[in-house]
Amino acid sequence: MIIVRRFFAVILALLFVVLFIPVLILSRVNGTVGNPEFYVNQLRQADIYAFTYDTALPAALDEVKIGDKSDGALDVGKYKSNILAVVQQAVPQDFLQAQVEQVINKALPYAFGDTSSFSIDIPLKDRVKAAMTATKTELNKPGVFTGIYDQMVSQLTGALAEGPDGIPLGLSKADVAVAIRNVAPADWMLAQINNAIDQTTPYLTKEQDHFTVRINIADRMDALRGTVVDVLKKPESYDTVVQAIVSSTTKQDLLQGASIPAGVTVSSSDIAQAVKAALPLDWYQTVVSDVVGQMFDYLKGDADKLQVVLKLSDRKQAITKAILGLAGDKVEAYIKALPLATPQQLQQLLVNPPKDQIPTFKPSGLTYVRQGTDREVFVIRVDLAQSLNDMKPTMVSQMSEQKNYDRLFSTLASSIAGSGSTRLPIGILLTNDEVVQALKSALTPQWYQSAAGSIVDQIVSYLNGTRASPDATISLVSAKPAIVAVLVPIAEAKLQAYVDGLPISTPEQLAAMIANPPRGTLPTSRPPGYTYDQVKTLFGINMTDQIQSFMTAKVPDQWTLTQADIGRSMGSATPDTFLTQARDLVKSGLTQTVDLGSRVRPALSTSLPDQWILSQNDFSSIIGSDDLPSKARDYVKNGITFTDADLRKQLGDSVGMLDKARDYMATGLTFTDSDLRNYLAGQDGSKAIQQLDDIRGQLGSARRWMVFAWILLGLVLVGIGFLGGRRWSTRLMWAAAVLLVTATIVYIIVGPVYSSLAQPQIHQRLTGLSKGAGGFELLMTQKASSMAENAVASFISGLRPQAVTVLIISLVLLAAGVAWHVRDARHAQALPTQGLNDGAPQEG
Repeated sequence: MIIVRRFFAVILALLFVVLFIPVLILSRVNGTVGNPEFYVNQLRQADIYAFTYDTALPAALDEVKIGDKSDGALDVGKYKSNILAVVQQAVPQDFLQAQVEQVINKALPYAFGDTSSFSIDIPLKDRVKAAMTATKTELNKPGVFTGIYDQMVSQLTGALAEGPDGIPLGLSKADVAVAIRNVAPADWMLAQINNAIDQTTPYLTKEQDHFTVRINIADRMDALRGTVVDVLKKPESYDTVVQAIVSSTTKQDLLQGASIPAGVTVSSSDIAQAVKAALPLDWYQTVVSDVVGQMFDYLKGDADKLQVVLKLSDRKQAITKAILGLAGDKVEAYIKALPLATPQQLQQLLVNPPKDQIPTFKPSGLTYVRQGTDREVFVIRVDLAQSLNDMKPTMVSQMSEQKNYDRLFSTLASSIAGSGSTRLPIGILLTNDEVVQALKSALTPQWYQSAAGSIVDQIVSYLNGTRASPDATISLVSAKPAIVAVLVPIAEAKLQAYVDGLPISTPEQLAAMIANPPRGTLPTSRPPGYTYDQVKTLFGINMTDQIQSFMTAKVPDQWTLTQADIGRSMGSATPDTFLTQARDLVKSGLTQTVDLGSRVRPALSTSLPDQWILSQNDFSSIIGSDDLPSKARDYVKNGITFTDADLRKQLGDSVGMLDKARDYMATGLTFTDSDLRNYLAGQDGSKAIQQLDDIRGQLGSARRWMVFAWILLGLVLVGIGFLGGRRWSTRLMWAAAVLLVTATIVYIIVGPVYSSLAQPQIHQRLTGLSKGAGGFELLMTQKASSMAENAVASFISGLRPQAVTVLIISLVLLAAGVAWHVRDARHAQALPTQGLNDGAPQEG
């Protein structure tokens, strides 16, 4: 039976060992992680507050630069000592420590369910005042603000240079820097900053309900005026400012009403360039001071309205000359760029010569003379004699047109065929249509086109003076056989029809015909049995001779085209005199005179203004604001002010954040469990609050149940003693032995095993976190690793004394059990053997 009991005692002993170690660790966790004092001590041991001010913050400042590029960035590291001084005065080390420990001591008990509420109160008013005072103190130290000011100027000029439009007026970064330093020097800027701090601090801490920061710029106006004049006089500013003057001067078309030759284009940009050329740099520099002075007179209140008047009357002659020269250049460029004339254009030039116009094409004989830049008169001459041969192809083509052929053929046909029929010598009649058709069959359009070249050669010969007559002729001799060939069959057919229709001759008529055959007349009867050919032979009729006789009488050997015929064919409006006039034009040449001066000067005298006026409306249009000029005037008079109302207006919907910030700075920052729950409700509604309550409840329950865990382990230990021993002494020895073994195991784990195995691994893993880091990141990673390693060591070091304590207690209990057992054994030996044998139980 004892064996069974001890078997279960061993089982319980193993269970005790398995349960004791996690319960001991959880108990340690509860005493460290669940104890605010553990965190407080860890932070103090790590000297985290001194580390923050002495090491972390300086390292962070070394890496901070305000700006996009290193050459223009504000290097905060240069003012590390000043920033640290401000931080030390605004948030002293002891204040920071007190607030951190307040958060730990109040928030953790609530998180672990030890308290039902918490309230963290951090006073800020004195800290805000201290921060503002410290900021002023550091800024006013020698060399501090001047260094910041230098870097700010560098940043500003760099930003302007890299902006989308670059630095205005073509200035350099050095020019802009000098202007800024003249208008807003460092000592003046520092005074404005000091004033702004003094005015806003009481408002932020709610000691005042309003603030007004005023910057008096009136005392900087003289410096600003001188700077503006100096800047605008620079050659780099010339283009921009003069361009504004030119834009105003040329906003209307200065050449409106001027008779610019057709085809010549003078754009508004061309005119602007000419006007600009008439306003040179030396003139511009003499008027800058006056222009700027008029603007500043308005800003300072010495003038009632904003208007800049710049007299241009002394430049009108130069501007007129420049625009006239521009027009002349445009005309000359136009003439030089004219395309070479086509034969069609040359022929048109001959037919309809222009008057006082520039040709739209360039004949080979075109020349011009430009007479003086003041007059700008162009004399353009075209030597048409050089172009006659170039015209020939077009003239041939035009003369060969079907309409010309139809008109000329109609004239010829009318003169040959007449208006009625034509009687041959033998008496046969040819109708007008038959004669015209015969002519058309012989004198085809193709025949006429082949003769067009000869016609044009005769025309050209007349035009160049080598031929006296303006008429042209076409030989018809070669065409006559073709006409005969067409008319003979027609006449033959008519004669045969006539013969076939004659009555048969009577004997008397026949005898008379045989005795005296008629010749050259039509018979009145037909001999019996005679064919048509026998009749023609009898009467001696030869139809070809008949047609030849007609040709001799009606068709001339050449066809004459009169000057009017040629003029109409060439499309002249005056065909009767076309060739005569054209011959005179070829002989003398075509001369055109284009007087630009007389065309342009009257328009410029009217359109060019005597003065340039830039009104307030013009300024408003340029800057895109109607009230900015008057606002600038008010700023000069009353200074630039910025009030709490302006601040609130700019913040718009975010003004509530300003009010909350002022409340915090005035009364301090208070954060309670209600604030936490409201925040969670805003993030995830009631779900987040329920999760928080669940976690707090579980942690609180776990901490309360730790006592019951130790009670359970105690009951298990008692059970081991009762099952393993028969007497109280052996029962104590069993329990003490199990406790001793358990304590020994725990000590070995948190002692040698941890030191030799776990601790090196933890150290290696934590130090590996900083691999690849550098600078501030490396510093913070190393500090975090050190603190984590110390926390783990602190946790483990707390387990060791607990294990030693349990080990000592178990040894004491075991020694007590052994002593007790020895005493019982001696007592049993003193009794009678029989009595012992009868009454004492057997120990195993």
